[in-house]
Amino acid sequence: MKGTVLDTVLLPILIFGMFVGVVFGLTIMNGINETGMLSISIPNFSTIMDYGIVFIFFGSLIAAIISAFMIRTHPIFFVISVIMLIIISVTFPVLSNVFMGFATNSQITTYSNQLPLTLNVFANLPIFLVITGILIIIALYSKPGGGEV
Repeated sequence: MKGTVLDTVLLPILIFGMFVGVVFGLTIMNGINETGMLSISIPNFSTIMDYGIVFIFFGSLIAAIISAFMIRTHPIFFVISVIMLIIISVTFPVLSNVFMGFATNSQITTYSNQLPLTLNVFANLPIFLVITGILIIIALYSKPGGGEV
């Protein structure tokens, strides 16, 4: 995390990967438990992972905003940041739709429904990313000292 608008690009992709890993982990654990090879079950595994993914997502967004405030940058990059934010706001509804298509797949629905908070975050992903991008831009360019690099 560098504290730039590009952090809003990388973070949802990483969280999507974590979601896929958790869903496949739940699938594997369920398959092993059904065959009787493993009689140990982890209580509330899906709840813990659901809260963990959401905590990592919002914690990383807050860390990006804080680190953006710590970076000294020149005001000329404001235009580039706004253009990147517009590109992000246009492209990330597609990622949200891909995620929801994956989560509503008939073979995965039983496991993805065990992660309701993560589903809610990804359903509203473009809104979260645009708001975070605006806050990062404000944190980057509203510091006193105007353009000292």
